[in-house]
Amino acid sequence: MSHSDYDKDIAAVNTLSRDGKGTLPSSGSHISDKSRVSEDIETEDDRTSVSSASTHSDSINSTADQRPSIHHTWSRNTGNSWPGDKDEAITTVTTNATQDPRFEVDFDDDGENPQDWPTAKKALVIFFMSFSTLVVVMYSTSYTSGIPGMMATFGIQSKTLVILGITTYLCGLAIGSLLLAPLSEMYGRRPVYLIAVAAFTILIVPCALSNNLPQILVMRFFGAIAGAAMISNAPGTVSDISKEDYRALAFSIWSLGPMNGPVVGPLVGGFVFQALGWRWTNWVVMIGSGASWFMVFLIKETYAPAILRAKSAKKRKDTSEPRYYSRYDEKKAFWPLLRENLYRPLSMAIHEPICIFWDVYIALVYGVLYLCFVSYPIVFGELRGWSPGLVGLGYMGIGIGGVVTIASEPLLRRMINAHKKDPETGKPYPEAMVSVVVIAAVCVPVGEMIFAWTCTPNVHWIFPLLAGIPFGAGNCGVFIYASNYLVHSYGIYAASALAGNAVLRSAMGGALPLAGPKMYQTLGPHWSATMLSLIEFAMIPIPVVFYLYGHKIREKSALIRQMREDREKLENRKRRAADRAERLKVGGGDEKMLYSAPTHNRPYSLVTYPRSTKDAHHASSAPSILQPPTPQGYTPAAPQAQALPTWSPCQTPHNSTERDHALRTTASVAVANVVMEKESNKIEELSNTTIKNTETSSQQRNSNTPTTMSSTTDSPVPLWIDNTPIETSATFPVTQATSGTVAHHACSASPQEATSACASSWRAFKSWRNSTHTTRRDLILRVASYYETHASSLQRLQISETSCTEAWARMNTTLSVSYLREIAAQISSVAGVIPPTEKPNTTGFVFKEPVGPILCIAPWNGALILATRGIASAIAVGCSVVFKASELCPKTHSAITHAFKECGAPPGLLNQIQCAREDAGPLTETLIAHEAIRKIEFIGSAAVGRKIMAIAARYLKPVLMELGEVAEQFQALLVEAMADVGKGAGDAVSVDIARHAGDMIRDARDKGETILAGQVDDEHACRLTPTLVLHPQNSDTRILDEETFGPSASLYIVKEDADAVALANRSAYGLNATVWTRDMARFMKMSRELEYGQVHANSISVYTSPTGSQGGVKGSGFGRMNGTWGLDEFVVEKFVTWCD
Repeated sequence: MSHSDYDKDIAAVNTLSRDGKGTLPSSGSHISDKSRVSEDIETEDDRTSVSSASTHSDSINSTADQRPSIHHTWSRNTGNSWPGDKDEAITTVTTNATQDPRFEVDFDDDGENPQDWPTAKKALVIFFMSFSTLVVVMYSTSYTSGIPGMMATFGIQSKTLVILGITTYLCGLAIGSLLLAPLSEMYGRRPVYLIAVAAFTILIVPCALSNNLPQILVMRFFGAIAGAAMISNAPGTVSDISKEDYRALAFSIWSLGPMNGPVVGPLVGGFVFQALGWRWTNWVVMIGSGASWFMVFLIKETYAPAILRAKSAKKRKDTSEPRYYSRYDEKKAFWPLLRENLYRPLSMAIHEPICIFWDVYIALVYGVLYLCFVSYPIVFGELRGWSPGLVGLGYMGIGIGGVVTIASEPLLRRMINAHKKDPETGKPYPEAMVSVVVIAAVCVPVGEMIFAWTCTPNVHWIFPLLAGIPFGAGNCGVFIYASNYLVHSYGIYAASALAGNAVLRSAMGGALPLAGPKMYQTLGPHWSATMLSLIEFAMIPIPVVFYLYGHKIREKSALIRQMREDREKLENRKRRAADRAERLKVGGGDEKMLYSAPTHNRPYSLVTYPRSTKDAHHASSAPSILQPPTPQGYTPAAPQAQALPTWSPCQTPHNSTERDHALRTTASVAVANVVMEKESNKIEELSNTTIKNTETSSQQRNSNTPTTMSSTTDSPVPLWIDNTPIETSATFPVTQATSGTVAHHACSASPQEATSACASSWRAFKSWRNSTHTTRRDLILRVASYYETHASSLQRLQISETSCTEAWARMNTTLSVSYLREIAAQISSVAGVIPPTEKPNTTGFVFKEPVGPILCIAPWNGALILATRGIASAIAVGCSVVFKASELCPKTHSAITHAFKECGAPPGLLNQIQCAREDAGPLTETLIAHEAIRKIEFIGSAAVGRKIMAIAARYLKPVLMELGEVAEQFQALLVEAMADVGKGAGDAVSVDIARHAGDMIRDARDKGETILAGQVDDEHACRLTPTLVLHPQNSDTRILDEETFGPSASLYIVKEDADAVALANRSAYGLNATVWTRDMARFMKMSRELEYGQVHANSISVYTSPTGSQGGVKGSGFGRMNGTWGLDEFVVEKFVTWCD
């Protein structure tokens, strides 16, 4: 990391929210694709790469930017230094930014945000934009209707010469689009519209009054430059007012104007010319243009930067407070924008293969379309003898085809969405758009070929007119969806790609009509149209190839590759910034922070001082949030009043790599220290209320005095996505079973949050999979230490939510630490092999690679250990995890996620979501179906496991399962021991669980089986008494094959070993078995015959070791956990060979 990159990261760290508290944006706030946080992190290259066609979605509803000031000073050693220290540049970052966030002007609830306008107002704006664009486009083709009149008036014999009016107009549109696009960024859309549309309207007048053709050609050229404002900026206006979910629909409605403009032009122009003469073809357009100017006048500004600039200026004027500002106050210069607008489109059109092929194809289709405006008058006017008005009606087929394509948008969108989705975005790959283009590419030549052989007078006129429907539908489909493909492929460079396409398209649209009259005269209408159709047929492979191989072509694009790398760098920088911001959240908004860059020989230092000048004299006694061990003779410099305190310099690393290494290593140690000091209090607070509730309920049971306990009022347990807590409007209650009251609430995830969690996990996986094994090992070890430090809090959380005993919670926590350390120790053993190969001179390699993002679904029983084991095993081998927490213990599971976050897990590595029980089915299917999820780890009941397997099978996702529902069996009757256990037994996690356990015991009792110990407590709903049931060998009770989720055991008395094995194997499940014997030979024989995943001798059946494998057979699941076996479940093996 270079010094400048390091500074930019620190600057990003200090981007504050509007409240000035030094925190990052809340998860509930909307952050756009180009938020203020990301803009602070962007390099200059990033900023200049942003397309000039900025839209509203890129600029609003993002978090506040304080533009922190960064100072670099040099200081000489004066004795207060570490031994051997040299001069070093001190980087000081002040969160008291030069622009106070309290004075930032943004969209509040004032109704000025165009995306929050009423739907009716938005619809009116879209109509105005569509009509205004239609007027500009129709003027290009209405001209053709008046060509005979102009030739007669000016005495011109060459029709080709008059057709130049189309060519010059289209050239003016192309040039005007490049010139006017940057103006809307500088001054807003409305001023550009008002001036440009007025100029367009005025320049029509000389055309209508002209007495010579050159004047018409020149005025049409300059008029087109002005009218291009609607072509280049109207899409931006539609985007400004449309939220992302409805943007496609808004564009489809708007495109009715520009797509039908070429057809409406000759239709209107033909009747006008026939009735009033060719000059009135201009006057009619001028009337329409005047109406569009009035419409534009009625529209308020929609471009967010322009609105906020005006708003901040008004605030400064009205309040006489010069500190009011908006983040857009600094306008971009016109000439750099213009230079960029001219250079990049042309460069892409020449060097980018995607642009080259699509530009040629779209230009050809566009040119043939404009050639129709020359050929239709020949076919319908000259050959059939139709009047100019009726000739205009001949274009109706093309117009109807365009309307059909636009009306089919919902159906086409469904077809696009059915394609394979990008795991990172959750949306279809760009090639899905090309599927529509392929269909449209066939429709265009089919329509043209039908027209070719039906255009002569001996065929009824309805057939060439109907031929225009597939032709028009295909043209519309190609223009809309090919443009969308370029937009999706080039992202921030989309406007440049479209601009280059517009230039070539307009050139072809202007050139081909010049050849039309001569071509139709030489070849005749049959072969002229046939030739064009065959050319279009020959071009069909272009969209077909892009549909099949577009993803490979995009991968080879240098620009797209660079764009992807820039985006990944930006994401990494944003993650680093967010991580450091989280670490630097000390002292609050009323303090200044001094950051002294760490070096390779000295720990990280972070000191806070009072912000206020009047408190400056207390700075010397301000607490050190994190101080290094101070060597003898080393003391920090005294702080200065009315200024940042000066910290004496430390040794500069020899190079940027050393500096980066020092930053990473020392910062992680420092943060670990802060975590150990602070996070215990956080978890204590997290569990305080529920612990009190548990204690209260215990007192109630002991005293048998009924007491009413109120539910807590703390914040609901959040979701966690990208290391950020997400609070949702939908919540569900978590009930404390023993008291029957609500202990707390938890946020309930929707499918949208589930999709976001999966996409985030995929982004994290792409970098985490390449992390070193030592990085992964150190993270797991830090989490183990974190568990040990907060053991008491973790135990209380388990007790408060699941009503388990303290011994069970303590065992869960202790065993979790052991598992974490064993998993960390086993990471280096996950290695491939070099197998022998039969092919001479060939070496084979088998690599083990992480399978991808894992969906971990953990239960409430063993809330800490079972979830921790699965999550840590996946993360240890390089996978990321989406953790679906249990709705019965979301706080306990949230503590796991919090632990990984605080111990340095990067954003997205572990995302947590939970939901209400009734929403679990749809949400789980959304998670499993997501392209990013590559495997599912599930621990729970067989019934739920079957459902998950069915869903996973539909999407071909592998599943690692450990299923419950197995009655624990014992070979010895220990009634006294069961009685002793009863003295410390806990309560059920919920009334439903307790009722389930009681029903199974009653079922055995009602069927005549003997209750040897314990009983069902009907008076206390959640009280579970340890129960031992004696069963006959032919028992058919539910307890045989269903887990009670209660403290129960079953005893069968048999005579022979074979009977015992047969009885045990009769169960549909096979997780744990225990044999009590002194004869090792008998035990070994039985252990081989028992169909169970684990078989123990003279020990409890649930025994497990972090170093041994664990997993079930038959109905108890498949796959293995713990040790190297558990890690191998989350990797896939790849065979690679090298042949000399």
